[in-house]
Amino acid sequence: MTTVTPWRTLKARLAGTGQFAAAFADDAVDSWPAPKTTVYDPLLIDDHLDRLSTLVGRALDLRKDVREIEVLAVRVAAEYELFLLTAPLNEMIERRAQQGPARSAQAASEAEAAAKFGDGGPLEVGFAQVSARRAKSLGLEASAIEEIDAAIVKKWKH
Repeated sequence: MTTVTPWRTLKARLAGTGQFAAAFADDAVDSWPAPKTTVYDPLLIDDHLDRLSTLVGRALDLRKDVREIEVLAVRVAAEYELFLLTAPLNEMIERRAQQGPARSAQAASEAEAAAKFGDGGPLEVGFAQVSARRAKSLGLEASAIEEIDAAIVKKWKH
């Protein structure tokens, strides 16, 4: 003996319109047998909870990974922005460390000193030679510094 409930009426109406499978509107499916005492849960709630906890754990792990990636992305973007701001300063520091203009000025002053010593006595000739060789050495150093400076400029361009 079955009683018609609003639930069954709704199922029958939905089955009649084709929105619901007729098999689900059958009263036999709706009448559940009396529960029996078994050692297992008939609804398998334990298995579902295990699966649910696994899925929630994976979702939390993925969320943590996404958060770590987001933090890394922000950090890398900030470091790149800092690099763009400090790159000209670093280039200038590297170029100034070479002291190219100072070496050129020293070479010019040594050449001028060698010319002023002239070729008078042996002492003046010795000083002139020392100054001339020092001017040549500083000139070579200045030209090497210019090459290094050009390499530094090229390095910081890329």
